[in-house]
Amino acid sequence: MDWNEKIEEILDKIRMNCIYLSNKHTSNHLYYKEMSKWFEVPTIILSVISGSIVSIVGINEHQSSMISTFISSVITIMTSIKLYMKINENMSLEQDLSISYKVLGLDIFKTLSLPSDQRNVKSEAYLNEKYSEYIKLTESSHLLSKITSKDQMLSLPRNLKSSNNSSQTEPGTPLELDFENPFDVHNGI
Repeated sequence: MDWNEKIEEILDKIRMNCIYLSNKHTSNHLYYKEMSKWFEVPTIILSVISGSIVSIVGINEHQSSMISTFISSVITIMTSIKLYMKINENMSLEQDLSISYKVLGLDIFKTLSLPSDQRNVKSEAYLNEKYSEYIKLTESSHLLSKITSKDQMLSLPRNLKSSNNSSQTEPGTPLELDFENPFDVHNGI
């Protein structure tokens, strides 16, 4: 169809970002899952102790009631902290984003792996659709401020030139992009 190297390069950059972000969100999901254990396991243990405190021989009813009330207060505090930190919500969001980025990256990989005459989709329409999906996922991600060093889409081309074609630019001198090869990152300034 109408596939060219520039479109494939942009799609590959999106795919590379998807791989990185999927791994990052998987890591975050596992972090929240591990953190959740530190709240759930003690809550279970304290609940069992609170429920069985009455059966302990040698403790009168008043002491048993005081201990149960204290344990219930600790459980309430732990549960409130977990809810305040949104551990379950963040864990679920990170898992969903990881899966979504992985699916997007795999779809782009599948398309780019096919010979261009067998892709059965217009390149610009496909690029716009996948870029739109990528932007929606990125907007819902909490990682936005942390990914700029690894983001393939945020890297500036190295072949920016000043309008007077000198190798050094003065502050305030407008930069223009070399449109003959705007994504050539191997040409240094």
